[in-house]
This record gives sequence, structure tokens and C-alpha cells, in this order.
Amino acid sequence: MKWPLLFCIVLAQLFLIAANSCLAAAVNPDTHWSGDVEIESPFEVPIGNRLEIDAGTRVIFKSPLASLLVSGELIVSGSPKHPVIFVGIPGATAISFLEKSLGEITNATFSQFDFAVLAAGHSLNVDKSSFSGCGQALRLLKGVNADISASLFENNRIGLNIEMRTFTRVSGNIFKHNSEYGISIGSGGSGLVIENSFQMNNIAILMLRNKTGEIYRNSFEGNKIGINAIQSGGKIQIIGNSFNNNDLSISGESYAYPEISGNNFVENLIAIEGKQYFYGYITHNVFERNGTSLQLTKRSFPEVSFNSFVGGKLSIFLDYSSYPKVNFNNFEMADNIVRLGMHQSADWEAREGSSSLVFKRRQDNQKGNAEKQDVRVPIQEELDFTRNWWGRDNIERLKAREPNQDFLFDRRDLAYLTFESNKTEKYKLDLINFEPWEDSPVAGAGQQ
Repeated sequence: MKWPLLFCIVLAQLFLIAANSCLAAAVNPDTHWSGDVEIESPFEVPIGNRLEIDAGTRVIFKSPLASLLVSGELIVSGSPKHPVIFVGIPGATAISFLEKSLGEITNATFSQFDFAVLAAGHSLNVDKSSFSGCGQALRLLKGVNADISASLFENNRIGLNIEMRTFTRVSGNIFKHNSEYGISIGSGGSGLVIENSFQMNNIAILMLRNKTGEIYRNSFEGNKIGINAIQSGGKIQIIGNSFNNNDLSISGESYAYPEISGNNFVENLIAIEGKQYFYGYITHNVFERNGTSLQLTKRSFPEVSFNSFVGGKLSIFLDYSSYPKVNFNNFEMADNIVRLGMHQSADWEAREGSSSLVFKRRQDNQKGNAEKQDVRVPIQEELDFTRNWWGRDNIERLKAREPNQDFLFDRRDLAYLTFESNKTEKYKLDLINFEPWEDSPVAGAGQQ
């Protein structure tokens, strides 16, 4: 018999056993489990067959080789008072859904598995279940249509791993204390992530080389990184979320271009960091009392408009020739509003050997990645910060034509710097162009 490729991949670790080992059993067309069930080796649910596991059942895995292999249908029907309990052992995979399989898991608990659920099936629904102490709680791949709701993912290495053309709706879950990622959405994966809570994860959501994805109305609190988007854009939408007390709420890097709109950022060390050709739209957000609200480096140039920046140490920091368009925003009560780093300089970029010229030569010789070649890098001496409201006191000082403003740090404050490698050669910082400004707060700025 010639086994399907994916089936072989899923079972590879299961066949590293003694030569006389085999599948422990296969279910009849309709089988029920109840009470305590012990599994010591792989157990198969063939195509056309159905296994139902009743409320209160304990499924105990006695060997790392033990696993449920589902080609047919698996129904796990726990209840709030009597969940189905899967008792794991390091190295084991509790359930492997193979191609064309169907799965329904309700009110179940999984603990201490390498993989609690590994799915390449047709359809999978998980509701009101909990996963703890697993390497990967759920790994979804190759076209699974999945719905994950009202479940708890706690103290896993990865809570939910979505990849390979898989679409997943993730709603009403709690992701807490996961050591690598709460959710990882890999290349080709996509999903609707809505109304979940992410608490104290290393990275709450990783988006790696995605073109679509919707992250709506979630809460992120106490995470090292809330959302890390790498080479992700197109139709990536981060809308209506709340970010509180994270080290870094959103990180976009390496040609990421999401839409970040209608979010609330409160008391984060850094609210949004963009680096290495980060662009897209940052609009209608509220930034309150963050250490740094927006940090853009390494030629990042998003459009920043209709946001409200209130309090905090620094509203916007720019370095390494980043040229966003910052218009129609309200800035109030920050210690500093805009500050330029020591390499925010078109003059520095124009020097022989600068990273910009080196990159351009490399880009001219590059033939493979059309998307990267199409990115336009606007190197210019003036930054467009026109049509913003700077706060009542600052507006009065601007009207009085005071020669320098301490809420803006640019060439007016430090005209020339020297290269680290050559202390005699000087270069100029860029200049913030803030005229014309708005004489009253911008209507419609802030969260919508």
C-alpha cells in the first residue's frame, strides 16, 4: 500500500519503534469510550469510522508512541463538570487528524504532550478546552478549516501554530504564559483572531510572511511582544485592540506593511516599533502614557494620521533615514514629542559607503524579489510633520516664533555630527517641517 505523503510525515516519529510493534487497535464503525482508557501504542480511527469519547473519560497515554490517529471522525464530548481528560507523557502526540478527517473537541483538557493536537484534516472545531504544559498545544497545517473558541492555552511552548494554507477562526480564548508564542501564523497560514486575551506571553502573536490576517478587538497585557509581524502585509489588519503594559506592543519588520487602526495603547514601554522597510498605515489610534509611542528605524516610512498622542516620555523617535508622513495628529503633554536619532540624516546617507548606497547597489543587482525592488525609499532632508496639533502651550510658542522648541529635537538642536570612523568629517541631521500646523485639535483624531 502506498501511504499518502502527509500521513507518512505525521507518523514518522511513531514508527521509530521495535520491529515487532504495530497499531494497537482500530475502532469499529461506531465506538464509544468512557471511564479510564489506557493507550500504549498508536490507535487508528479509519476512514468511514467514528470514535466518540464521553464526558468524564480519562484517556491515559502510557508511552511516547501512544497516539490517536484519526482518518475518520472523532467526537470528544466533555461537559463543564465532567471534562474529557487527556493525560500526557513527554514525547507523545495525543491526537493526529489526518487528511479528510473530521474533529469536534468540547470541554477537554490536555497536559504534558509534545503535541496535544496535530491536524491536517478537513475540519476541526475546538471549544471550551484547556491545554497546559505542552510543546505545541495545537498545530494546524495543510488546508485545515478550524474554529478554536473559548479555550485556555497556558504554560505551553506554543499555544496555536497555524501554517500551510490553513484558515482558522480564533475567538474568545485566553493565551497565557506561553514561553515562545501564544499564536504563530506561519507562511501560507491566515486567520481571524477576534476577542481573545493574551497575557504575559513571550510573543503573543507571530505573523511570518503572511499576506492576509485579521486581528480584531483582542486584549494584550504584560507580554514581552504583543504582535510581531515579519514580512507580512497586503491585507493584514490590526484593528480595535487594546495594548496595556507590554514591553513592545507591535513590532513590524523586514517589509511588513499592516494596517494598524483604531487601537488603544496604554503604558507600554514601546507601543509600535517599525524597522527595516516597515510601511503601511497607522491611523485613528490612541497612545497614552507610553515610554515611546512610535519608534521607526532603518528606512521605515508608514503613513501616520488621525492619531491621538497623550503623555508619555516620547511620542515619535526616528533613526537611520526613516521618513514617515505624519499629518493630522494630536500631540499633548508628552515630555518630548519628536526626536531624531544620530543617523536620521539624508546627508549621512549620501556619503560613499553608507548603508543606503550599499543597499541600492545590491538592489540593482537583485533579480529575484520584485516586491522588494518596488519599495521606494524617500531619502530627503526634511520630515513631513505638517498639519498636526502640537498642544496649546506648544502652539503658542510656535506662533511666537521662538527659535528652538524643546519638544522637537532635530537639526535646530544639533546641527552637525561626526562619523564614528572619521571624527573630522561632519554630517547634518534632518529637519522637522512642522509648518503649517493646526490651530486647534484635529477633529476625528483618535480611536474609532
